[in-house]
Amino acid sequence: GYLNQPELTKKRFIPNTFASEEDLQNGYSRLYKTGDLMRWLPNGSLEFLGRIDNQVKLRGYRIELEEISAVLDNLEGVKQSTVLVQKQREDAFLAGYVVMEEKAPFSSHDLRKKLSETLPEYMIPATIMQLEFMPLTRNGKLDKAALPSPDFVSNTAYVAPQTDLEKAMCTIWQEVLGVEKVGVHDNFFQLGGNSINAIKLISIVSKRLDQEFSLAQLFQHKSIKDLIENMGDGNTVKIPRLNASTAPLSFAQERLLFIDRFEEGSTAYHIPYLVQLNAETDLNILETALQRTINHHPVLKTVYRSNASGEMHQEILQETLHIARVDVASETEMKASMEAELAQPFDLENEWSIRAVIYTNEDQQFLFLTWHHIAFDGWSTDRFLKDLGNNYEILISKSEATMPTSGISYMDYATWQRAYLSGDVLADLTGYWERQLSGFEHLNVPTDFKRPTHVDYTGNEYTFALSAELSAELRALAKAENTTLYTVLLSGYYVMLASLTNQHDIIIGTPSDNRPYAQLQSLVGFFVNTLPLRLEVDPSLHLSAFISGVHEMVLGAKSHQELPLEKIVDHLNVERDASRHPLFQMIFSLQDFEAIHNTDSMLPFGLPMLDASTFTPSHYDLNLTLNEGQDIITGALVYATSLFKASTIEQFAKLYQRVLSAFVSEDVNTLSEIDLLGAEEKETVLSWSGTETAYPHTATVHGLFEAHAARTPHRTALCSENERLSYAEVNNKANQLALLLREGY
Repeated sequence: GYLNQPELTKKRFIPNTFASEEDLQNGYSRLYKTGDLMRWLPNGSLEFLGRIDNQVKLRGYRIELEEISAVLDNLEGVKQSTVLVQKQREDAFLAGYVVMEEKAPFSSHDLRKKLSETLPEYMIPATIMQLEFMPLTRNGKLDKAALPSPDFVSNTAYVAPQTDLEKAMCTIWQEVLGVEKVGVHDNFFQLGGNSINAIKLISIVSKRLDQEFSLAQLFQHKSIKDLIENMGDGNTVKIPRLNASTAPLSFAQERLLFIDRFEEGSTAYHIPYLVQLNAETDLNILETALQRTINHHPVLKTVYRSNASGEMHQEILQETLHIARVDVASETEMKASMEAELAQPFDLENEWSIRAVIYTNEDQQFLFLTWHHIAFDGWSTDRFLKDLGNNYEILISKSEATMPTSGISYMDYATWQRAYLSGDVLADLTGYWERQLSGFEHLNVPTDFKRPTHVDYTGNEYTFALSAELSAELRALAKAENTTLYTVLLSGYYVMLASLTNQHDIIIGTPSDNRPYAQLQSLVGFFVNTLPLRLEVDPSLHLSAFISGVHEMVLGAKSHQELPLEKIVDHLNVERDASRHPLFQMIFSLQDFEAIHNTDSMLPFGLPMLDASTFTPSHYDLNLTLNEGQDIITGALVYATSLFKASTIEQFAKLYQRVLSAFVSEDVNTLSEIDLLGAEEKETVLSWSGTETAYPHTATVHGLFEAHAARTPHRTALCSENERLSYAEVNNKANQLALLLREGY
C-alpha cells in the first residue's frame, strides 16, 4: 500500500535513530512505525495495548471528521462532502466542503444550522464551501492539497458598524481573526475565534480603546453589539451578613459530606499540623487563645445535620473545645499516638471540625492540631495560625486589645453561593466548562497493579529537588515567555504525562483558592476548588507556543473558577466510577512554603514542624506538588500505593526533570525534540540493536518463515493466553488461508 505514495511512506517509514554505521551499510536505515500502542514491561516483554486512533484533536476535543462528513452527506441537496482541519494565522479550525445536487440551493448558514441539530458545537465547521467537484489524485483519492482556502461566511446577515467604538471593534476583530469583514452581530467563535485569539482580542482592545472586558464576558456576549452593551458590567459582588445560626451547606461541603457518609466515616480529609512549643509557653493561655480563635471562626464549631424533611444544613454547636494533654516517653511514641489520632474519623454530625492534643516529652512540648477539610483548606492554615498567635500575644501581655470584628461568616458565604450560582451566572459557567470538557477521555497512565474497584486513599510520597542551576533557568524561562513559573512547570507535567500514555488530550486537576472577593480573604473555611485543566499536547508545537497555550488555558479556567467541581461533574453527567475521579486522576500544584526553620515561620508560642507526620493520603492516582519557596525548587509526588511501586514513581520523577531540563536546552525547539530517555534507558534500548541476524535480501518474508518452520517445526511460534502454536502449525494455517484467498473468498 506504500508504492508510489511518498508522503505515506515518509510518515510510516521513519529514520532509524538507533542505527550504527554498520547497520546503515547493511541497509537498516529506517524503522517501520506500525501504529500499534505497546507497553514495555520491566521483564523486557512488550504488551500490546491497542491501535493509535485516527481521530483528530482540535482545542482539546477528539473529533471524527468522517462523522461530520457522514451527517453532511445525509442533508437534503448534498451530493458529496468532506471535512478537514485547516489553519489560518496559526489558528486551527474545521472547514467543510460540499458538492450539491443539481439545482439544489446552497447556504452555508442553513447547512451549519442543520448540523447543529445533530452535532455538538465543537463539531460544527467554522465555514462550509461549495465546490463543483471534489479534486482527486491519480489514484482516485481526495486531493486535500487541491482544496481551496476556506472562505468564512457569517451565520447572520451583515450589519455594518455605526458608532466610532463599533467601527474600532470591527477593525480589531478583523485583524485578530484574519477575516476581511466583520459585522456588529457576527459571532466571534463562529468566525473562527477561540480562547487563544480571545486573549489577544482582550489585550488589544484594552490598549487601543481603553475598554475592559473579561474572557467570561466574551464567552457570554459573542457579538460586538452585545459585548459593547455589557462591557460596563462590573464584577462587584457584595455578600450580605446574615448573622444566622443555621445555613445550607456550600456545594463543596455537600460533596465532602456525601463521601464521608458513603464511606461511613473517612480519614482521607484530615489536615494535621504540629507545632513544637517554646519552653516558656503557657499552656493554659494557649488553650484560651485556641478557644478564642475558634470562636472567631465559627465554621470550626459547625456540625452538619438533616432536618425533618431530610435536607442537610449546618449549625453552630455551642461547646468548649476539649484539649487533651498526653505524656509520651519518646518521639516514636508521640508519632504513634498522632497516627492513632488521625485514624479516628470525625463525627461530623455531633463533633467540631477541629481537635487539639498537647504532647509532653521530658522537657519538650508539642501542639498537635487536626482539622477536617469540610471546614478548612490550605489558605485557612495561615489565617488560623496568625489569629492564634495574635490571641496568644494579647493574652500573655494582658493587653486590652481585641481581635478585629469579623465581617461575614462561612455560613453567609454558603447561603449566598446557593443564590449566586443560578440563572445567567450558572449558565455562563456551565457553558464554559461544557465547551472545555465535552468529549474528554480518561488518562491511562501505565500502572504496576490492576486498579482496585474502590479508591482506598492509601498513599506514599517521593520527594526530589531540582538543581540550583535548573531552578534559576526555569524562572528565567518563565520571565522570557511573559508567564509564571507555575505555567512552565505545569507545561512540563503535560509533556511528561503525554510521553507516559501516548495520549495528547489530557486533563490535569489543579487546586484553586477560589476566593475572588475581598470579603473571603480573611475567612477560615472550605473554599478551595479543583479546576480541570484540559490541553492538547501537540508534539509539533514550538516550545514557546506550547507554554503560551498553557498560560491562556489556565487564565480561562481561573476566570471561571467559581463553579464547584461537583457541579461541573453533575452538569456533564459524567458516569461515576468508584475506582477513580470522574474527570481526572493527575493533580498539579505549586506552593510557596518558607523554610521550616526560617524565623518568619516562628509563632509566638512555638515553631511549626511541617514534616512531623507520616500521614500521606492519596485522593488521586498521582499528585505532583512543587515548592518554589527557596532558591532550589523542590517537589513531591504523592501516589496511590494500590497502583504504583515506589521504583515506578522514581522513574516518573526522573522523566519530569528530564523534560524540564529540555525546556531550557538550546537544542530543543519543538516538543518532539525532547529526549525522553535517560542514559540507562537509552543503553537498554540500544542493546536491542545487537540482535540483528543476516539474511538473504532477495528472499521474501513468507519464504523466510517457511524455511524457519522447516528447520524448527515443533518449536513454539505463537502464544495466546493458554493456547500455543508451533511453527509448523502456524505455517499450515497460513497455507490454508492463502488457498482460500486464491480461490476467491
